[in-house]
Amino acid sequence: MIDLGFRGLTINTQESEPAQIYAENDAAIYQAILGDGDLLLNYGNNFSIDISSYNTVKVNSGLLAVQGHIGIIEVNDVQTLTLENGTSGVTRNDLIVAEFTTTGNHGIDTFGLKVLKGSSDGSLPAVTAEDLNNGGKTRQFAIAKVTMTGLSVTSAEVI
Repeated sequence: MIDLGFRGLTINTQESEPAQIYAENDAAIYQAILGDGDLLLNYGNNFSIDISSYNTVKVNSGLLAVQGHIGIIEVNDVQTLTLENGTSGVTRNDLIVAEFTTTGNHGIDTFGLKVLKGSSDGSLPAVTAEDLNNGGKTRQFAIAKVTMTGLSVTSAEVI
């Protein structure tokens, strides 16, 4: 029988014993310190956005928390994101989100930045914000809005 009560997280054990701390335990510690929500932390360039071509942006260094899970682009590094092509005469607003997904408790997680495509009427795309502490598997945190006017990106701003 597995005891699901209290257990020490920061203890040393024999190599043959299972891990004492999992990613969700680490996230719980950060969540206790930072709060329950999602937030940008003051680090590096705070995810400032540079437009690099008609449909490409570069996200600069920054640090964020998604329900305690920490993601980073290190100082002097960038991540390039490509937006879907625009349409002549149409203004579209896309979102850059940090997306955390999991298969479940002690499962496999993924965490990265991605672009959510907005509608041709200019409205923002829907963001999935499931509660990871209550069985949710996907949580997205919008960090920037990118406007595509016609065929080109015309503005990008951290929100």
